[in-house]
Amino acid sequence: MRRLFGGACLAAGLLLAGQAAADVTINFGEAGLTPGFGPDPWFAGNPKGTDLGNQFVGVGALFSVVSGAAYVANSSFVSGCSSLGWDDFLAVNTTPPYGTSQAVLSVVFVDPNDGVTPAFVAGGSVSFRISDINPVPSNRVVVQTLNLSNQVIEQVSLTQYQDVLGFTTGDVAKIQFIDNGSDGFVVDDLSFGAVTVAPEPSTIWALAPLGIGLLARRKARK
Repeated sequence: MRRLFGGACLAAGLLLAGQAAADVTINFGEAGLTPGFGPDPWFAGNPKGTDLGNQFVGVGALFSVVSGAAYVANSSFVSGCSSLGWDDFLAVNTTPPYGTSQAVLSVVFVDPNDGVTPAFVAGGSVSFRISDINPVPSNRVVVQTLNLSNQVIEQVSLTQYQDVLGFTTGDVAKIQFIDNGSDGFVVDDLSFGAVTVAPEPSTIWALAPLGIGLLARRKARK
């Protein structure tokens, strides 16, 4: 019975965990992503870079941006970042007029198999490189992690022109980058751990009778 109980718990745990992907690092230089520029004075050149959209749904990350645009770029296309020396990266610009809007880049974790079902990663596995496009802005980028209930877990701020930032705790369902200075920013080498698909409420309730029954039987045996 103990073996049966342990096996049932293990099976339930595996079903609930639903890990769907190994550790991932997105460097924005992947094949098929064309560097270029966005509709903003900080960006120059031709052709227009790849708009992120759902390019990385296959690894469980869905990118979106509000009050701005996000494009794959490199230093030759982003005037404020010519000294970074980075390879291809993600450039995010706020839509003019500046100071009245703030670009918010969101990375939402989803089931890589359908691109819709909510998922999460371990907070301690999240890290990235980030830089402000303007070397001397008055306000820099604020980055948050949020859980499945859309509650903020951790918040960090870029305190210098460029930096490597990371997070340490929680089940992270979303990473949110807020352009406080409204002057644009760039992100590279976004890393995160295994994507775990969130259990649906119906799955949890379906497993509940099994767990209760096994506990009752175990107690009766004693």
